[in-house]
Amino acid sequence: AAFYNKVKGYQLTSSIPTRTATTSITSNVGDANIKGVELTLNAAPAAIEGLSLSLNYAYTKSKFTSGADQEQGNLNDVLDNGLIDCSTGDQFPQIAGCQPTFGSIVGKRIPRAPAHQLSASVTYTQPLTGDWDWYVGADVSYESKKYVQVHNLATFGEATIVGLRAGVENERYAVRLWGKNVLDEDSPATVVRYVDGNDALKRAFFGVLRRGQQFGVTASAKF
Repeated sequence: AAFYNKVKGYQLTSSIPTRTATTSITSNVGDANIKGVELTLNAAPAAIEGLSLSLNYAYTKSKFTSGADQEQGNLNDVLDNGLIDCSTGDQFPQIAGCQPTFGSIVGKRIPRAPAHQLSASVTYTQPLTGDWDWYVGADVSYESKKYVQVHNLATFGEATIVGLRAGVENERYAVRLWGKNVLDEDSPATVVRYVDGNDALKRAFFGVLRRGQQFGVTASAKF
């Protein structure tokens, strides 16, 4: 499959300091194109009865085609001397003070949108006794790095997650042994950039931890 989407007024969140706290607002920052391809394969080889395989891969290219961002303007302004002094121009010259001209985000990648995603699964099932079957299997998923914010300066989240499973089952009962994230992938699940109102409005990050290794057993019955 192939896809191509044009987005008008793509929305992003921004952290805005107030007198008492830092709050988040949603803004329409510009237009974007999102295009890519996706491939899915499923196989059950006749030469190995009970074996099933699946593979899915997706490539996504997402970029802004128009738009401007206030923080990008601040970044552009400090490049010459490290100061916000409107050396790139004043966005609001009619207002007292200095607000650097908003910076273009044309060509920037959309935040938190990985370019590559891959998942694969293998399961082997065989008769055990009577109407019972046994099986073993494994799953793996991969996601490439993602940009934290529209400025495309910080990345997170390149991750490979592996799962294992085994069990016995019939049409009514099942007992399953499983392991999730068995390699203990520890890259953060997501990262957010914000303005720290308690530290001179410096930019800061916080991340959401990924769930670590898990192992367990599940028993189930159908009624």
